[in-house]
Amino acid sequence: MLGERLTQLIDFEALKIAAAAVILSPFIPLLFMGEEYGEENPFQYFVDHADPHLVAAVRKGRGEEFAAFAWQGECPDPQDPRTFLRSKIAWEKRNTERHSILLAFYQELIRLRKTTAVLSRPDKDRLQVKAWEDEKVIALRRWDERKQGAALCLFNFGRVDACLSLAPFIEQRIWSKQVDSAEEKWGGPGTLLAAKLDTAKPTTLRACSVSVHTESE
Repeated sequence: MLGERLTQLIDFEALKIAAAAVILSPFIPLLFMGEEYGEENPFQYFVDHADPHLVAAVRKGRGEEFAAFAWQGECPDPQDPRTFLRSKIAWEKRNTERHSILLAFYQELIRLRKTTAVLSRPDKDRLQVKAWEDEKVIALRRWDERKQGAALCLFNFGRVDACLSLAPFIEQRIWSKQVDSAEEKWGGPGTLLAAKLDTAKPTTLRACSVSVHTESE
C-alpha cells in the first residue's frame, strides 16, 4: 500500500532467488527501475495536476482505495512534492555494499541468459519442472534437441539446507555449475555444491539459494 519495494519485504538471499526466477524464466524479463541493485526507496503514487478539482478527486479516490483495505492512518498525499521525492531512486547506491553485489548478480544472470542458448529462447515447450513441496525446492530443466544443450536451475525457497535426489528427474548425470547465489562472492554463506554436479548422488542445496548448471561433456 505504501509502495514498498521487494527489497523492503524480503532478505538479501531471497532477492537473489527472485532475480533468477525472473531472468531465467522462458519469458521476456521485466525489471522495475532500481530493482537490479535493490533500491529501498518506496514507489508511491504521485501527481502534479494544476486543476484543484482534479487534485481533490485524486485525493478522494486514493483515500477510498486505502479505506477499502482497512488502512489505519493517512495515505500519502499524491499531490505533495514530498511523496514524489520519497519515490526517487537513489542511483548512487548501486556502487555500495550489497547493492553492488546484487547488481553484479543480475548482470551475471543476464549474461547467462544471453550466452546460453536454451536460456535465451522464450520456449515453454522444452521445459520441465519438478517440485519438492516439503523441502520447498524447485528444479527447472530446459533443453534444446537441435543444439543438444540443456540447463538446470535449482531453487531452494526454504529456510534450511535441503538434501534431495535429482536422479528420478534428471537423466543427464554430470552438470557444470555456472552460478550459485550461495557463493561468498555473491554475498552468500558459502556453497555446498561442487563445480561438477553429479545427479546420481544426493544433492544438498543451501537454504534460500539458487544455482544454474549446464550440460557437461
